[in-house]
Amino acid sequence: MPGAIGTPHLGARRHIRISQEATFGTVNPAPSWVYVPILEDGMKLKATSPRYRPDTNFGGDYRRHVHVCHSLQSSGDIICNPWPEVTGYLLDMALARTAAHDLNSYTVDHFTPTDPRRYTGTVIDRLTIAVTGTGDADVRLTLGCVAKLEAENDDLEEASFTYAGVTPVPFMFRDAAILIGAIHRIDLEAFTITVENNLAQGPNVQTAGTEQGTVGYLIAQQRAISLELTELNVGDTINEAIRDCNPLAFEARFSHPDGHMWQIQLPYIYPEESDEDGTPSQVTKESPRFEVGCDDGGCDIIYGVDLAAGGTTTLAELTTTAPA
Repeated sequence: MPGAIGTPHLGARRHIRISQEATFGTVNPAPSWVYVPILEDGMKLKATSPRYRPDTNFGGDYRRHVHVCHSLQSSGDIICNPWPEVTGYLLDMALARTAAHDLNSYTVDHFTPTDPRRYTGTVIDRLTIAVTGTGDADVRLTLGCVAKLEAENDDLEEASFTYAGVTPVPFMFRDAAILIGAIHRIDLEAFTITVENNLAQGPNVQTAGTEQGTVGYLIAQQRAISLELTELNVGDTINEAIRDCNPLAFEARFSHPDGHMWQIQLPYIYPEESDEDGTPSQVTKESPRFEVGCDDGGCDIIYGVDLAAGGTTTLAELTTTAPA
C-alpha cells in the first residue's frame, strides 16, 4: 500500500454476528450465528477501563500516586436497519422474556482487521425504534447493550461473515400504515418507541481471562415503554385524551416489496403531554408523548415479523381501546 502508516482499513470490513447464550457469559458449544449488517458507525459496544484513584497520602507529596485498574466495563449501542430476516431476532433480544421474566444473554463477535474481539454476557438495556419519513435510513433500530466481558478473538476470520440471507432492502416508512385509535393516520411524520429494561448490574467479580473485575450479573427489571410522535395538528384527539385521562391504541404495519410484513402494537398508550408548534410561517404540528400500559391480557407491546416464504399471517387488528 502507499505510505508507511501501518494497515488502515475501511469500516466496510468490520462485521458483527450474534448468538444467544444458554448460560450468562458463556459461548454455546455450537453457536447459531445471526449476521447483522450495521448502519454507519453503528457498532459502539466496547470496553472501558475506569481507574480508582483513592484520595490518600500514599507517596507523601502532592502527586496522585495510586491508579487502581479495578473493573472492565463493556457497553454501547448497536445500530442497524430493520432487515426483514434479522428484525424479529433483534426485537426478541430486547423484548422476549424468559419464564423467570428475565432477558436472554448473547455472544457478540466483532471482526475488525486490527483487533477482532468477542463480547459475552451481552444483554439489551434499551431498545429504540426511530422512524422518520426521510427515506434515508428512515427506520433504525438502536440496541443499547451491556456486556459482561470483552476479549480478544483472533480466531475470527473475515470470510466467516456473510449476509447472503439478508434482503438488501429494509422495512421502510414509505411502506408503513400507522393507526392511532384504529384510525389510519397519514399526517404522522415520525415516531419513536423507546423500551427501557432497567438492567440491575451486579458487583464486580473476578473472571477468568482478565485481571480486572467484570459485572457479576445483569438482571432485567420492570419494563418501561414510551412513544413519541410528530404529526400535523389537524384534530383534537390527543388533547381530548389528555383532558379525559383516556388511553388510545397505536399500531404500525410495515409491508415490504418482497412480501414480508412487520407489525408493532401498543394496545394502551396514555398521553401525558402534547407540545404544539404554531409558528406563523409553518404548518402547525404537535408532538405528543405517551407512556405505554398493559391491556386486559397483560400485554404492553405486541410485535411480529412474517417473512414471505413462511406465510403472510398478521397480528389481529387493534380495533378498540377499553377505558383504563
